[in-house]
Amino acid sequence: MNNNDIDVSKKNNTTEKEYWDNYYNVGKDHHYPSSFSKFCLENYLIQPSKILDLGCGNARDSFYFAKNGHNVVGIDYSTVVIDQNCKLSKELNLSGSTTFKASSFSIDLQNYIDFNAVYSRFSMHTISYNEQQKVTNDVYRLLVKGGLFFIECRTINDFSYLKGKKLSEFERYTDHYRRFIDSTNFLSELIQKGFVVKFFCESKDLAVLDSENPIVARYVLEKF
Repeated sequence: MNNNDIDVSKKNNTTEKEYWDNYYNVGKDHHYPSSFSKFCLENYLIQPSKILDLGCGNARDSFYFAKNGHNVVGIDYSTVVIDQNCKLSKELNLSGSTTFKASSFSIDLQNYIDFNAVYSRFSMHTISYNEQQKVTNDVYRLLVKGGLFFIECRTINDFSYLKGKKLSEFERYTDHYRRFIDSTNFLSELIQKGFVVKFFCESKDLAVLDSENPIVARYVLEKF
């Protein structure tokens, strides 16, 4: 079986929203930019760009990009964190370069167009396979020619793949839902959609957070 065999996610969207609203309400997340955002900025985001941040969370990477001359639209399912982001954006004097919307990025991308880059860090594995198919199709459409798609996600080689309740071959539930991605299958699918691979790797030591060191895949893809 591969990722193509997963047709229906067993996650409960209401429960997931409640989990993330509570997560951000108690302020668990870190606020410094991730190593992935630094990697993207230092190696690829050379010119001022219009960036769409999918599953932006507390916007630590959105704000990092904005502080470095980019315009960012951040989307997240949690209304709690979006309200926090809008408030912090004003406090940081970044209202002119950041916009935040409470929405499911797996559904609500039809009105977005002409972005130079789409950024997805630790959000692709929060959606079902069918949702992933829709998102990647939408991203290809909304990017300008030469636009970049940045993805960092957990893979089937991550230790967390063995934890939690098994919902399907690739889906697990602990205190929230995760779908673990076969990195090479996903890469092949993205190529088939028309993306050109500029960078790909799968490794630990890329997304270290406190004592956690997951195995993740990093992708940089270009709309040709």
